[in-house]
Amino acid sequence: MEQSLTVNYKIRNLVTIVRVHGEVDLATTPAFRDALDAGSARSLIVDLTDCPYLGTSGLAVLIRACNKLEGALSVLAPEGSFHRKLLGIAGVDGMLPVFSSEDDASHWLLGSQYGAS
Repeated sequence: MEQSLTVNYKIRNLVTIVRVHGEVDLATTPAFRDALDAGSARSLIVDLTDCPYLGTSGLAVLIRACNKLEGALSVLAPEGSFHRKLLGIAGVDGMLPVFSSEDDASHWLLGSQYGAS
């Protein structure tokens, strides 16, 4: 069975929101990487709400994107989700801040970039 991954973009308050639909595994990681590299975003929220699975290759893409954006990346995932557990187990939850709401993620990114409170 072929895996499909779709990504939608939205810009809100100077932040690009990347909504991921579908599994990010070894087969779909190149498309995920290309989606995060597209455009000239200075800050990203990666919304994993509709992503049922994120493999270690997808996690590596998130870390790479975070480094490229000098930390201006946050993850949107529901409380208690697989993604939150994965980031915690991998020990990168401090590097990749995870939020439950788009507003909280956006506020954090704008505050970290522009000193807003």
